[in-house]
Amino acid sequence: MDGRVVGLNGVTVRRGGAALLDGVDWTVQEGDRWVVLGPNGAGKTTLLNLVSSQLFPTDGSVEILGERLGRVDVFELRPLIGYTSAAVAARVEPGTPVVDLVVSAAYGYLGRFREEYGTPDYGRARALLGHWGVGDLADRRFETLSEGERKRVLVARALMADPEMLLLDEPAAGLDLGGREDWCGGWGCSPATRRRPRSSWSRTTWRRSRLASHTVCSCGRGVWSRRARWTR
Repeated sequence: MDGRVVGLNGVTVRRGGAALLDGVDWTVQEGDRWVVLGPNGAGKTTLLNLVSSQLFPTDGSVEILGERLGRVDVFELRPLIGYTSAAVAARVEPGTPVVDLVVSAAYGYLGRFREEYGTPDYGRARALLGHWGVGDLADRRFETLSEGERKRVLVARALMADPEMLLLDEPAAGLDLGGREDWCGGWGCSPATRRRPRSSWSRTTWRRSRLASHTVCSCGRGVWSRRARWTR
């Protein structure tokens, strides 16, 4: 993979005749931390949708973790990418239990289908929810949660598969000051967020697990120092 985690070459995304991104070149090296800043409509979420393999470019090439979009099965790639965004929340099917939303990140799905999970998978999902202060909501339906509770659940989901790359798209948007302080504090290292030894994982969740050391973010600056400490 020559040290590159993300490589965009001449990437353009067009929708309805408008260019959401135009001729973007971007390289993220292993170990990099990025903050993407810009006004509404600048294309930040579109960029992260590309990097999370949720969106394909109109022109140009996108390489993620050594794989090129269009030449890789994205359902094998997505579990290696932790991603939290309002766009993810909007795609959750009504009636989805919180714990199923989190555990299904092992397959890159949004909620349970026909796949099977073991006790270690559910144990990790509940531990992550507990770490983010929403453990008692594990059996609630996602659409019944408050905005702050949803943000915490989506972060737990993003960390579920111990991803190789972590993408946070305005993760604290919509929270009040107290909620943002609590959210930032959650990035302190704990047993729930540390990398697990291989022996404690089921085959479903382990995959190509490594410490989430590749972080790309579109968010406020206040979150950055805490997250950087967590990713050491």
